[in-house]
Amino acid sequence: MNIFQQIRSDHASLRKLLDDISMTKGDTVDRRRLFAKLLEAMQTHTVAEEQSLYTALMGWPELTEHCRHYVIEHAEADELLQDLEYEDMSHPSWKIKFYRLRHALERHMEEEEEQMLPRAEQLMTESQANYLHGIYCSRKRQYQQVA
Repeated sequence: MNIFQQIRSDHASLRKLLDDISMTKGDTVDRRRLFAKLLEAMQTHTVAEEQSLYTALMGWPELTEHCRHYVIEHAEADELLQDLEYEDMSHPSWKIKFYRLRHALERHMEEEEEQMLPRAEQLMTESQANYLHGIYCSRKRQYQQVA
C-alpha cells in the first residue's frame, strides 16, 4: 500500500464513522463511543497527513497553495470537533454542529481525492509514495501513543 491508497482508505473509514454517528440519537453510549473514535481518527489522520504528504507536496509550487488550504481546513475541522466534544450530545445544537462538521469533512475529502491526490500521484514516483506511506503510518502510531 502507498500513501495515496492509505489516505483513501482512511477517508472511507472516516466516512463510515460519520454515517454511523448520523444514525445515533441523543446522549447515548453508542454516540459517545463513535464520536471518540472519530475524534481519534481525525486527529491521527490530519497530523500524519500534514507531516508526511503535505510536507512533501509543499516542494511542488503548483500544490503549495492547495496544501496550505487543506491545513487551514484541518484546523477548522479540529475546532468543530473540539466544540462537539464538550457540547451536550442530547441538545439539538449538537446534531446541527455535527452536520456542519460532516459537510466540511466530506467536502474536504472529496477535494483531496479529486484534485490533489491524482495530481500528486502524477508527480511522485512509486518509491516516493511508498516512503511517504511509511512516514504517514509512523506519525499515526506516534500520535496514538501520545493521545
